[in-house]
Formats: sequence, structure tokens, C-alpha cells
Amino acid sequence: MSTNSSLSSRPPPLYGLILGAGLGTRMGSIGKIVPKILWPIFERKIIELEIEYANSLGCQKIFINTHFLHKEVELWFAGQKYTNVQLTYEPELLLSGGPIHNVAQNYLGKYDGHLLVISGDQFYFFDNKIFQKARLELSAFRAILFGLKAASVSGYNRLIISEQKKLTNIEQYHSGLPSQYITYSGTSLINLKTLSPVNGPSSFFQSVADYKNSLVQVETPDNSEYWDFGTLNRYKDSMAALLSALVNYQHSPSNGGDFLAFCIKHHVFDFKKVIGEHAYFCPSDKQQIVIDNTTADFIIEKGISEIFYRTRPT
Repeated sequence: MSTNSSLSSRPPPLYGLILGAGLGTRMGSIGKIVPKILWPIFERKIIELEIEYANSLGCQKIFINTHFLHKEVELWFAGQKYTNVQLTYEPELLLSGGPIHNVAQNYLGKYDGHLLVISGDQFYFFDNKIFQKARLELSAFRAILFGLKAASVSGYNRLIISEQKKLTNIEQYHSGLPSQYITYSGTSLINLKTLSPVNGPSSFFQSVADYKNSLVQVETPDNSEYWDFGTLNRYKDSMAALLSALVNYQHSPSNGGDFLAFCIKHHVFDFKKVIGEHAYFCPSDKQQIVIDNTTADFIIEKGISEIFYRTRPT
């Protein structure tokens, strides 16, 4: 293949947008004073791992939209040394579509390139070849959404997809959904040059992935891992599951998983705290509180920002 044809086949630059402007309403009392993206996953913050994830996929520049508790987020980032990360503060919450237009208009200064959009409280791991293939195919679409196989008890909306993998409709969650279906994972690739500029708040499925008037593809990996830290209960369940995976991994290293490997690589765990009196979730020298009368106990260490879950003793 000639050099010119090789260059022409390369996808345009990839940027990242981490959606972090939630109001914290799903995170209980602590969510009112600690921004969700600053909640810990053991030794790291959620947002640190989101940035690592975006970097691993090749993002040249990463934007993080903020709104609620922006000053706390800004203060934390002031002490970090990121060179390719920029906060995009929204005085008015721009909903799910507005942040994408805000990045294109006011930070990139153009509707050009590819934008990776990821939720600031979820992690979706699948074969990187699927992601790179989507990058190469994105020129034919407004957006490519990464679908997730979900169970009816999950509470997620259902994507209606044609045989050609085109998104045709979205069915809101209800008790009559099939036992298994495809939902939107929160991870997507946007072909910025296909968007029409929109100012102010807007919906993702109207101003960006407008499947009614443009082509929106859905790619659903057969094998994947999805970790959700987006609500109080999902956070504590994911923390407990991650610790359990780590303990099992220490006994059988071949049974880890992609997210655990990612966490180990990025120093999420202090291995001295895995077992023993001062291990994770051990209450011996920490203050235990119950939040919002839930079934979860949280332990606060080193101030309000260090929160860990511990199962109730049987």
C-alpha cells in the first residue's frame, strides 16, 4: 500500500468527553458534598481511571464537563499534573447533548474529528479491535453507539436495532421488557463534522445521535465487562465485587478480568490493605456511618472524600 493511501485511510483525530456534570442526587448524603467523579475506587478517584481509560483508547485531548460542585473538582485538578485534560464548566446544565456541542464550539473551535463520549461513572471494556474498527467506519455515520446486553431487572432503556445494526427507536424501561435486550452503554463515538451546531441544553438523541434523521450504528460486543458506579447501591456493589475479584485473583491469577487488570495496572490497590486488621472495609479504626437508611455501610477515612463500602456482619 502506498504512503498516500495509507494516510488517507487513517481516521481523524480522536478527542474524549467524560460526562461528569451530574447533580449527585443518586449518591445519597455524601453525594451532596463530594462530586461523584471524585469518589474513590480504593486508592484512585473514579475520574483518574476514566482519564486513564480515555488515554488508553488514543484520545489526544480529554474534556470533562462539570456543573454541580465544580469548585471542588477544580480544586482537586489544580493539584494534578495532567497536560491533555480540560474542564468545561457549565453554569447552566447542558443535559446529555449540549456538552458535545459546547466542546466542539467553545473548546475545539470546530466541528471536526471524532469524539469519544463516556459516562463519568461507568467503565465498559471490550476487544479493542471492535473500537478501532468503529473508528474506521465512523465516517459513514453520525454516531456509533456501543451497545450492552442487559437483563430486564437492570432498569435500563432498550435500544431497538435493525438487522443492519441501525438504531431505529428507544423503548423506555418498563416491566414488560424481554428478559434480555440491548441497551446503550453510555460509550459512543461521534462524527463531529456531521453535527449541526446547537446552542444551550439539548438531548443526546436529538441534537447528536439523531437516529430519526441520520444514520446511527450500534455495535454490541459479544464479550465485555461493564462496571457501573452511578448510584449509591451500584457503587457499593461494584466496590465489593472488585475487591472480591482481587481476592480471587490472588488465589487464581488466570481468573481476573479486564477491569481488574486495568485497575492493577493503574495502581488502584494497596496490596498491604487486602487482608489484615487494617484491610479495606475493616472497621477497626474507622468511623462507620449509615447513609440514607440504605443497606450499605460506608466507612470514612482521611476525611469525607475517602469512602469505602463494607458488607454488614452476619
